[in-house]
Amino acid sequence: MKQFKNPDFARVYYQKGNIFFEKGDFNQAIDNFLNAVRLDPDFVDLLIKLGTSLFKIGKFKEAIDYYSKAIKIDSSNPDFYIMRAEAYAKLGNFKNEISDYTHAIKLKQDDPVLYGKRAAVFMQAKRFNDAIKDYTKLLEMRPALIWVKVIRGDAYAEIGRFQEAINDYNDFIELQPEYPEAYLKRGKAYLSLGNFKLAIDDFTRTIEMAPEIIDAYILRAHSFNQLGKIEDAQKDIKMATLLKKQKMDPMNK
Repeated sequence: MKQFKNPDFARVYYQKGNIFFEKGDFNQAIDNFLNAVRLDPDFVDLLIKLGTSLFKIGKFKEAIDYYSKAIKIDSSNPDFYIMRAEAYAKLGNFKNEISDYTHAIKLKQDDPVLYGKRAAVFMQAKRFNDAIKDYTKLLEMRPALIWVKVIRGDAYAEIGRFQEAINDYNDFIELQPEYPEAYLKRGKAYLSLGNFKLAIDDFTRTIEMAPEIIDAYILRAHSFNQLGKIEDAQKDIKMATLLKKQKMDPMNK
């Protein structure tokens, strides 16, 4: 039997669905939202709530379908693109995720969070130049977010712009000197530039702060080798090997 549009009845199901949604019973919420959609397929808030319910239970493709229907009706709401981008993220679809964040940014250009989100996807997609642009924009808007310097430094390092990476790590370390990973990252950049003494200094600082970081010993050993300090390199390799064994068998200490 053909079912006709009935917005009033649709809202009854919508309200029931909302009650289940708030309780975390997403399957029951979906059943009610689907009944509502059959009666009013152009109810945007309903389409978004149904998409979110499907997202909550891991049905990301179906969630995308309903987010897309909502966007087709109302393409002016940046939040709809953000929701769909998050669903694409669950599917590892970087291209569409980036596209949706780009749409959201066009609609909400003054939101620094969106530049940070898109930059993170650019990093995952290995589009490091694009990530650098977005992180730079984010820093212009929110200069106090000093941790962004570390991530942008990583992006610079990935494309071989090691001195710029070092500059970003320097800025971070100046304000956050107790973060061992920053010294490790800067040490790697120095190592890539062939500045073995400064690399050793940073790897040593990393080890002093976090002696469990195995890479610091391995990289310092490589730096020692480059300077002809074979005994020091051997000591670091021995320590790295011991730490690896302890990591594999915590009882063997």
